[in-house]
Amino acid sequence: MVLLSRKRPPAPPVFVVVYGDEIFLRSRIKELLIRQVLDDAEPEHALTVVRGTDTTFSNLRNELESASFFSARRLIWVEDADEFISEHRSELEKLAEQLQKASSESEVDTSTANVLVLETKLFQSNTKLYKIVGDTGSITCKTPREQDLPKWCVEWANARYETKLNLEAAKMLILYVGTSLGMLDQELHKLADATTDGTVTPDLVEELVGKNKGGNVFHVLDHIGNGRGPQAIQIVQDLLAIGDVPLKILGALMVQIRKLARAALLIKKHGLGMDEALKQSGIPAYPAILENSKRQLRHLGWQRLETLLDLAVEIDMGLKGHNPLPENVQLEVFLVKLAKARIE
Repeated sequence: MVLLSRKRPPAPPVFVVVYGDEIFLRSRIKELLIRQVLDDAEPEHALTVVRGTDTTFSNLRNELESASFFSARRLIWVEDADEFISEHRSELEKLAEQLQKASSESEVDTSTANVLVLETKLFQSNTKLYKIVGDTGSITCKTPREQDLPKWCVEWANARYETKLNLEAAKMLILYVGTSLGMLDQELHKLADATTDGTVTPDLVEELVGKNKGGNVFHVLDHIGNGRGPQAIQIVQDLLAIGDVPLKILGALMVQIRKLARAALLIKKHGLGMDEALKQSGIPAYPAILENSKRQLRHLGWQRLETLLDLAVEIDMGLKGHNPLPENVQLEVFLVKLAKARIE
Protein backbone atom coordinates (compact mmCIF):
# COMPACT_ATOMS: atom_id res chain seq x y z
CA MET A 1 0.00 0.00 0.00
CA VAL A 2 2.98 2.32 0.39
CA LEU A 3 3.18 2.85 -3.37
CA LEU A 4 -0.42 4.04 -3.42
CA SER A 5 0.07 6.70 -0.77
CA ARG A 6 0.54 10.39 -1.47
CA LYS A 7 3.68 10.27 0.65
CA ARG A 8 6.91 9.65 -1.24
CA PRO A 9 7.92 5.97 -0.87
CA PRO A 10 11.53 4.79 -0.70
CA ALA A 11 13.55 4.54 -3.90
CA PRO A 12 12.63 1.45 -5.98
CA PRO A 13 15.14 -1.17 -7.14
CA VAL A 14 16.79 -0.54 -10.51
CA PHE A 15 15.04 -3.59 -12.03
CA VAL A 16 11.27 -3.75 -11.50
CA VAL A 17 8.52 -6.00 -12.88
CA VAL A 18 4.94 -4.71 -12.74
CA TYR A 19 2.48 -7.51 -13.44
CA GLY A 20 -1.19 -8.42 -13.21
CA ASP A 21 -4.50 -8.15 -15.01
CA GLU A 22 -5.80 -4.95 -13.40
CA ILE A 23 -5.23 -2.13 -15.89
CA PHE A 24 -6.24 0.59 -13.43
CA LEU A 25 -3.66 -0.50 -10.86
CA ARG A 26 -0.96 -0.82 -13.51
CA SER A 27 -1.64 2.73 -14.70
CA ARG A 28 -1.55 4.04 -11.13
CA ILE A 29 1.71 2.25 -10.39
CA LYS A 30 3.17 3.71 -13.58
CA GLU A 31 2.15 7.21 -12.58
CA LEU A 32 3.61 6.82 -9.10
CA LEU A 33 6.87 5.21 -10.24
CA ILE A 34 7.42 8.02 -12.74
CA ARG A 35 7.00 10.56 -9.94
CA GLN A 36 9.12 8.50 -7.58
CA VAL A 37 12.03 7.85 -9.98
CA LEU A 38 12.17 11.12 -11.89
CA ASP A 39 11.28 13.42 -9.02
CA ASP A 40 11.02 16.93 -10.53
CA ALA A 41 12.51 16.01 -13.91
CA GLU A 42 10.32 16.39 -16.99
CA PRO A 43 9.21 12.93 -18.24
CA GLU A 44 9.77 14.00 -21.86
CA HIS A 45 13.50 14.23 -21.10
CA ALA A 46 13.93 11.27 -18.75
CA LEU A 47 11.24 8.70 -19.56
CA THR A 48 11.46 6.21 -22.42
CA VAL A 49 8.42 4.00 -23.10
CA VAL A 50 8.66 1.15 -25.60
CA ARG A 51 6.54 -1.87 -26.44
CA GLY A 52 8.10 -5.25 -25.87
CA THR A 53 7.29 -6.29 -29.45
CA ASP A 54 9.02 -3.21 -30.88
CA THR A 55 12.42 -3.38 -29.20
CA THR A 56 15.42 -5.67 -28.82
CA PHE A 57 17.46 -6.56 -25.78
CA SER A 58 20.51 -4.71 -27.10
CA ASN A 59 18.47 -1.54 -27.64
CA LEU A 60 17.06 -1.87 -24.15
CA ARG A 61 20.53 -2.32 -22.67
CA ASN A 62 21.75 0.77 -24.53
CA GLU A 63 18.84 2.79 -23.20
CA LEU A 64 19.55 1.60 -19.67
CA GLU A 65 23.21 2.57 -19.91
CA SER A 66 22.58 6.00 -21.47
CA ALA A 67 22.58 9.11 -19.29
CA SER A 68 20.16 12.01 -19.54
CA PHE A 69 21.40 15.57 -19.94
CA PHE A 70 18.34 16.93 -18.17
CA SER A 71 17.86 14.67 -15.13
CA ALA A 72 19.84 12.68 -12.59
CA ARG A 73 18.38 9.39 -13.77
CA ARG A 74 16.21 7.84 -16.49
CA LEU A 75 13.24 5.49 -16.41
CA ILE A 76 12.93 2.91 -19.19
CA TRP A 77 9.46 1.36 -19.29
CA VAL A 78 8.66 -1.69 -21.43
CA GLU A 79 4.93 -2.17 -22.03
CA ASP A 80 3.38 -5.51 -23.06
CA ALA A 81 6.58 -7.26 -22.04
CA ASP A 82 5.23 -10.83 -21.82
CA GLU A 83 6.65 -11.95 -25.15
CA PHE A 84 9.84 -9.92 -24.64
CA ILE A 85 10.52 -11.69 -21.34
CA SER A 86 9.96 -15.11 -22.92
CA GLU A 87 12.33 -14.37 -25.83
CA HIS A 88 15.09 -12.77 -23.72
CA ARG A 89 14.71 -14.58 -20.43
CA SER A 90 18.36 -15.61 -20.05
CA GLU A 91 19.66 -12.12 -20.91
CA LEU A 92 17.21 -10.52 -18.48
CA GLU A 93 18.23 -12.95 -15.74
CA LYS A 94 21.89 -12.03 -16.22
CA LEU A 95 21.05 -8.32 -16.29
CA ALA A 96 18.97 -8.56 -13.13
CA GLU A 97 21.74 -10.47 -11.35
CA GLN A 98 24.36 -7.91 -12.44
CA LEU A 99 22.28 -4.96 -11.28
CA GLN A 100 21.39 -6.64 -8.02
CA LYS A 101 25.02 -7.51 -7.32
CA ALA A 102 26.22 -4.00 -8.19
CA SER A 103 23.66 -2.35 -5.95
CA SER A 104 24.31 -4.73 -3.03
CA GLU A 105 28.06 -4.10 -3.24
CA SER A 106 27.47 -0.34 -3.45
CA GLU A 107 28.93 -0.18 -6.95
CA VAL A 108 25.72 1.53 -8.05
CA ASP A 109 23.94 4.36 -6.26
CA THR A 110 20.33 3.19 -6.52
CA SER A 111 19.07 6.69 -5.79
CA THR A 112 20.56 7.99 -9.06
CA ALA A 113 20.82 4.84 -11.21
CA ASN A 114 18.57 4.40 -14.24
CA VAL A 115 15.55 2.18 -13.61
CA LEU A 116 14.15 -0.53 -15.89
CA VAL A 117 10.49 -1.53 -15.57
CA LEU A 118 8.93 -4.48 -17.39
CA GLU A 119 5.12 -4.36 -17.49
CA THR A 120 3.56 -7.76 -18.06
CA LYS A 121 0.31 -9.58 -17.43
CA LEU A 122 1.95 -12.77 -16.15
CA PHE A 123 5.03 -13.22 -13.98
CA GLN A 124 5.35 -16.73 -12.61
CA SER A 125 6.76 -17.04 -9.10
CA ASN A 126 8.55 -20.30 -9.92
CA THR A 127 10.81 -18.74 -12.56
CA LYS A 128 14.44 -17.83 -12.01
CA LEU A 129 13.82 -14.21 -13.00
CA TYR A 130 11.10 -13.85 -10.35
CA LYS A 131 13.42 -15.28 -7.70
CA ILE A 132 16.21 -12.88 -8.71
CA VAL A 133 13.95 -9.83 -8.71
CA GLY A 134 12.26 -10.92 -5.49
CA ASP A 135 9.34 -9.30 -3.70
CA THR A 136 11.12 -5.95 -3.50
CA GLY A 137 11.42 -5.72 -7.28
CA SER A 138 8.00 -7.06 -8.27
CA ILE A 139 4.69 -5.22 -7.95
CA THR A 140 1.48 -7.18 -8.41
CA CYS A 141 -1.56 -5.46 -9.91
CA LYS A 142 -4.20 -8.15 -9.61
CA THR A 143 -7.89 -7.43 -9.19
CA PRO A 144 -8.88 -7.93 -5.53
CA ARG A 145 -11.36 -10.69 -4.80
CA GLU A 146 -14.93 -9.42 -4.60
CA GLN A 147 -15.08 -10.10 -0.85
CA ASP A 148 -11.92 -8.01 -0.40
CA LEU A 149 -13.14 -5.01 -2.40
CA PRO A 150 -14.81 -3.15 0.50
CA LYS A 151 -11.55 -3.23 2.45
CA TRP A 152 -9.67 -2.13 -0.69
CA CYS A 153 -12.03 0.86 -1.06
CA VAL A 154 -11.50 1.84 2.57
CA GLU A 155 -7.71 1.66 2.25
CA TRP A 156 -7.67 3.37 -1.15
CA ALA A 157 -9.85 6.26 0.06
CA ASN A 158 -7.49 6.79 2.98
CA ALA A 159 -4.22 6.42 1.06
CA ARG A 160 -5.19 8.23 -2.12
CA TYR A 161 -7.69 10.85 -0.94
CA GLU A 162 -6.99 11.06 2.80
CA THR A 163 -10.68 10.33 3.38
CA LYS A 164 -12.33 8.01 5.88
CA LEU A 165 -14.75 5.48 4.39
CA ASN A 166 -16.45 2.88 6.56
CA LEU A 167 -17.16 -0.66 5.37
CA GLU A 168 -20.91 -0.17 5.01
CA ALA A 169 -20.40 2.85 2.77
CA ALA A 170 -17.83 0.86 0.77
CA LYS A 171 -20.27 -2.03 0.28
CA MET A 172 -22.94 0.40 -0.92
CA LEU A 173 -20.53 1.96 -3.39
CA ILE A 174 -19.63 -1.44 -4.87
CA LEU A 175 -23.31 -2.36 -5.24
CA TYR A 176 -23.98 0.87 -7.12
CA VAL A 177 -20.83 1.06 -9.23
CA GLY A 178 -19.68 -2.54 -9.68
CA THR A 179 -16.25 -4.07 -9.23
CA SER A 180 -14.26 -1.95 -11.72
CA LEU A 181 -11.43 -0.32 -9.76
CA GLY A 182 -11.31 2.57 -12.20
CA MET A 183 -15.01 3.33 -11.70
CA LEU A 184 -14.70 2.94 -7.94
CA ASP A 185 -11.78 5.35 -7.90
CA GLN A 186 -13.75 7.95 -9.89
CA GLU A 187 -16.65 7.80 -7.46
CA LEU A 188 -14.35 7.87 -4.43
CA HIS A 189 -12.72 10.99 -5.83
CA LYS A 190 -16.13 12.68 -6.13
CA LEU A 191 -17.13 11.57 -2.64
CA ALA A 192 -13.85 12.82 -1.16
CA ASP A 193 -14.38 16.21 -2.80
CA ALA A 194 -17.96 16.37 -1.50
CA THR A 195 -17.35 15.53 2.15
CA THR A 196 -16.96 18.46 4.53
CA ASP A 197 -15.34 16.61 7.43
CA GLY A 198 -13.16 14.06 5.62
CA THR A 199 -15.62 11.19 6.22
CA VAL A 200 -17.78 9.45 3.60
CA THR A 201 -21.00 8.11 5.13
CA PRO A 202 -23.59 5.70 3.66
CA ASP A 203 -25.96 8.66 3.34
CA LEU A 204 -23.45 10.54 1.20
CA VAL A 205 -22.94 7.48 -1.03
CA GLU A 206 -26.71 7.18 -1.44
CA GLU A 207 -27.07 10.88 -2.28
CA LEU A 208 -24.18 11.25 -4.73
CA VAL A 209 -23.98 7.76 -6.24
CA GLY A 210 -27.17 5.83 -5.57
CA LYS A 211 -29.45 8.55 -6.90
CA ASN A 212 -27.33 9.29 -9.95
CA LYS A 213 -25.98 7.41 -12.95
CA GLY A 214 -23.60 5.37 -10.80
CA GLY A 215 -26.55 3.54 -9.25
CA ASN A 216 -28.43 2.85 -12.47
CA VAL A 217 -27.36 -0.78 -12.83
CA PHE A 218 -28.24 -1.52 -9.21
CA HIS A 219 -31.66 0.06 -9.77
CA VAL A 220 -32.28 -2.44 -12.57
CA LEU A 221 -32.72 -5.08 -9.89
CA ASP A 222 -34.73 -2.65 -7.77
CA HIS A 223 -37.26 -2.36 -10.58
CA ILE A 224 -37.29 -6.12 -11.08
CA GLY A 225 -37.93 -6.67 -7.36
CA ASN A 226 -40.86 -4.28 -7.56
CA GLY A 227 -42.36 -5.95 -10.62
CA ARG A 228 -41.35 -3.16 -13.00
CA GLY A 229 -39.67 -5.16 -15.77
CA PRO A 230 -40.10 -2.56 -18.56
CA GLN A 231 -38.42 0.14 -16.45
CA ALA A 232 -35.49 -2.23 -15.73
CA ILE A 233 -35.04 -2.92 -19.43
CA GLN A 234 -35.29 0.80 -20.21
CA ILE A 235 -32.38 1.56 -17.87
CA VAL A 236 -30.25 -1.04 -19.65
CA GLN A 237 -31.24 0.32 -23.06
CA ASP A 238 -30.26 3.83 -21.93
CA LEU A 239 -26.88 2.55 -20.70
CA LEU A 240 -26.27 0.75 -24.00
CA ALA A 241 -27.22 3.92 -25.90
CA ILE A 242 -24.50 5.94 -24.17
CA GLY A 243 -21.83 3.34 -24.90
CA ASP A 244 -21.84 0.85 -22.02
CA VAL A 245 -21.20 -2.71 -23.22
CA PRO A 246 -23.48 -5.64 -22.23
CA LEU A 247 -20.69 -7.60 -20.53
CA LYS A 248 -19.87 -4.62 -18.32
CA ILE A 249 -23.54 -4.19 -17.36
CA LEU A 250 -23.82 -7.91 -16.58
CA GLY A 251 -20.69 -7.68 -14.41
CA ALA A 252 -22.27 -4.91 -12.36
CA LEU A 253 -25.51 -6.89 -12.01
CA MET A 254 -23.55 -9.94 -10.87
CA VAL A 255 -22.32 -8.13 -7.75
CA GLN A 256 -25.89 -8.18 -6.39
CA ILE A 257 -26.96 -11.46 -8.02
CA ARG A 258 -24.20 -13.42 -6.28
CA LYS A 259 -25.20 -11.92 -2.95
CA LEU A 260 -28.87 -12.81 -3.49
CA ALA A 261 -27.98 -16.39 -4.42
CA ARG A 262 -25.81 -16.76 -1.32
CA ALA A 263 -28.52 -15.27 0.90
CA ALA A 264 -31.05 -17.74 -0.50
CA LEU A 265 -28.71 -20.61 0.36
CA LEU A 266 -28.24 -19.35 3.92
CA ILE A 267 -32.00 -19.04 4.38
CA LYS A 268 -33.01 -22.39 2.90
CA LYS A 269 -30.09 -24.61 3.97
CA HIS A 270 -29.05 -22.97 7.24
CA GLY A 271 -32.30 -21.51 8.50
CA LEU A 272 -31.16 -17.90 8.80
CA GLY A 273 -33.66 -15.06 8.79
CA MET A 274 -33.80 -12.92 5.67
CA ASP A 275 -32.14 -9.85 7.23
CA GLU A 276 -29.27 -11.84 8.73
CA ALA A 277 -28.75 -13.89 5.54
CA LEU A 278 -28.53 -10.73 3.45
CA LYS A 279 -26.05 -9.11 5.85
CA GLN A 280 -23.87 -12.23 5.93
CA SER A 281 -23.93 -12.24 2.11
CA GLY A 282 -22.40 -8.77 2.00
CA ILE A 283 -25.51 -6.61 1.60
CA PRO A 284 -24.95 -3.27 3.39
CA ALA A 285 -27.09 -2.75 6.48
CA TYR A 286 -28.49 0.44 4.97
CA PRO A 287 -32.29 0.35 5.40
CA ALA A 288 -33.27 1.18 1.80
CA ILE A 289 -30.78 -1.30 0.28
CA LEU A 290 -31.71 -4.04 2.75
CA GLU A 291 -35.42 -3.58 2.03
CA ASN A 292 -34.90 -3.55 -1.74
CA SER A 293 -32.81 -6.73 -1.50
CA LYS A 294 -35.58 -8.45 0.47
CA ARG A 295 -38.08 -7.50 -2.23
CA GLN A 296 -35.75 -8.92 -4.87
CA LEU A 297 -35.55 -12.23 -2.98
CA ARG A 298 -39.31 -12.41 -2.62
CA HIS A 299 -39.90 -11.58 -6.28
CA LEU A 300 -37.43 -14.17 -7.60
CA GLY A 301 -38.70 -16.99 -5.40
CA TRP A 302 -36.90 -20.20 -4.42
CA GLN A 303 -37.12 -21.97 -7.76
CA ARG A 304 -35.49 -19.12 -9.66
CA LEU A 305 -33.00 -18.33 -6.88
CA GLU A 306 -31.70 -21.92 -7.01
CA THR A 307 -30.88 -21.53 -10.71
CA LEU A 308 -29.88 -17.85 -10.59
CA LEU A 309 -26.15 -18.44 -10.91
CA ASP A 310 -26.72 -20.94 -13.73
CA LEU A 311 -28.71 -18.31 -15.63
CA ALA A 312 -25.93 -15.79 -15.06
CA VAL A 313 -23.23 -18.21 -16.29
CA GLU A 314 -25.33 -18.96 -19.36
CA ILE A 315 -25.58 -15.31 -20.42
CA ASP A 316 -21.96 -14.66 -19.50
CA MET A 317 -20.89 -17.41 -21.91
CA GLY A 318 -23.33 -16.09 -24.52
CA LEU A 319 -21.93 -12.56 -24.34
CA LYS A 320 -18.45 -14.01 -24.76
CA GLY A 321 -19.35 -15.51 -28.14
CA HIS A 322 -21.28 -18.70 -27.43
CA ASN A 323 -24.69 -17.33 -28.49
CA PRO A 324 -25.47 -16.06 -32.03
CA LEU A 325 -28.05 -13.54 -30.80
CA PRO A 326 -27.02 -9.85 -30.62
CA GLU A 327 -25.56 -9.00 -27.21
CA ASN A 328 -28.21 -6.43 -26.34
CA VAL A 329 -30.96 -8.98 -27.13
CA GLN A 330 -29.28 -11.58 -24.90
CA LEU A 331 -29.17 -9.12 -22.03
CA GLU A 332 -32.81 -8.15 -22.45
CA VAL A 333 -33.88 -11.83 -22.55
CA PHE A 334 -31.96 -12.38 -19.30
CA LEU A 335 -33.78 -9.46 -17.67
CA VAL A 336 -37.16 -10.72 -18.90
CA LYS A 337 -36.44 -14.07 -17.21
CA LEU A 338 -35.71 -12.26 -13.96
CA ALA A 339 -38.67 -9.90 -14.29
CA LYS A 340 -41.34 -12.59 -14.75
CA ALA A 341 -43.69 -13.10 -11.83
CA ARG A 342 -42.59 -15.87 -9.45
CA ILE A 343 -44.04 -19.23 -10.34
CA GLU A 344 -44.33 -20.88 -6.91
